Formats: sequence, structure tokens, C-alpha cells
Amino acid sequence: MRRTSKIMSLLLALGIMLSMALPTVASAASLSFSDVPSDYTYYSAITNLTAEGIINGFDDGTFKPEEPVTRAQFTKIICYALQVGELQYSEADRASFPDVDPNHWAIDNITTAKNMGIINGYDDGT
Repeated sequence: MRRTSKIMSLLLALGIMLSMALPTVASAASLSFSDVPSDYTYYSAITNLTAEGIINGFDDGTFKPEEPVTRAQFTKIICYALQVGELQYSEADRASFPDVDPNHWAIDNITTAKNMGIINGYDDGT
């Protein structure tokens, strides 16, 4: 699990650094996360990734920039960054990890990441 956390942290950091190199494509008015002020260190990265549809924050209007990234969030970020985030699968074709509910919000992203060889789970199938 520690290795997975390090990999996720490195990929997220890479994504943030790459997005900081891109021109800002969203105006400040379009970013409405109550917990991301315009002087926040990664404001531009969050703005760019939001404008690209790669991230979108939480239903309560927050982004929670200091929270750890979950496995599900990681797979969504990777799938949308690779522009395969909208793929949908039938219930029979969805990835079957015993620790992931078949109706989980990110099941299609998890299935895509598994099919692409980005993730494969642990030896016990989880």
C-alpha cells in the first residue's frame, strides 16, 4: 500500500507540474472551490485541470487540496488525462475487485485503468 501511495503522489505531482506549464484556460470566475483561494500555491494547476475536465472537486463546492488522493480518484484522473474517462461498461464487463462495489462511482474508470494495464490490484485480487 505504501508503494501505491508513493506512485499516486508522484503522478499527481507530475500532473500538477505539467498543468502549471500550460496556459491558463479557465478564468478565475469559473473556479468556484470555496477552499481554493486565488493565492493558493496550486491554484493555476487546479484551474487548468478543472477546465480540462480532468478534476472537478466535490458536490459541496470544495476541492479539498490537502486531502490524500484515493485510488478511485487516481484512476479517474489518469483516465481523464488520457482522454478515456467517458468509457462505460456493462455490469458483466466491469472490473471485479472484491473490495470495490460494482456500483462505485468510479467503477468504469477502474475498469478502464485495469483494461489498459495501468492498475492490476494486489495478489489477493483486491
